[in-house]
Amino acid sequence: MAPSLRLRTWLCVSVLLVPALGCVRQRAARSPRHVVEAFGQALAKQRVEAAYERLSSVQRATLSSADFRKELEDNATETKALSNACERIVGVRIEATVELADGRQLRLTQEGDTFYIDQAVSGFYPHQTPREALLTFVRAIEAERWDVLLALMPSADRGDLSAAQLAERIVPQREEVTRIAALLSVQLEAPIEIVGDRATMPYGEGATMRFVRESDGWKVEDPE
Repeated sequence: MAPSLRLRTWLCVSVLLVPALGCVRQRAARSPRHVVEAFGQALAKQRVEAAYERLSSVQRATLSSADFRKELEDNATETKALSNACERIVGVRIEATVELADGRQLRLTQEGDTFYIDQAVSGFYPHQTPREALLTFVRAIEAERWDVLLALMPSADRGDLSAAQLAERIVPQREEVTRIAALLSVQLEAPIEIVGDRATMPYGEGATMRFVRESDGWKVEDPE
């Protein structure tokens, strides 16, 4: 039996609405520009809850809505300036971070419709941050790159020591050095506290990794 006119009409409307509803759901993921503009407008209208909802779940987990409101109220001039700035977006840069199996992270940035790697990937042993120095320290031991390990030593400890001399010193302690590297390899994301040009990271059972910043990057002091 052929469907009635009313049923055929309902079916046609349903077919037309399903893709449309799908488009609505897709548009729910707003662009970075829209998010920032909406955030600025919420600040301008003192709609604190609406502005708060634009913060990521990570930010909201560390800052309550009440504390967010208090910060805005205590810094009214700065809040107004931020709101005004959000209305004058001069460019949008979309970035992403990809974590690899060995603990390294690659930063990407969007250009047009494509993402590109946006960092020096041929610098295999970076140490511009304590976290990079930690990862480089572990990887250098695993690869037996004593020249890299030497470069990670603070200048006061390194002195005139050569990579070959360092290797000779490590040989009798290879088991202990390997043990330390193994302990660190499972704690590459452990919190690192940075105070000025020094940083510390607890690991293992009561041990501490210590870092010091020098002119060419962060160095690793003799680990405990």
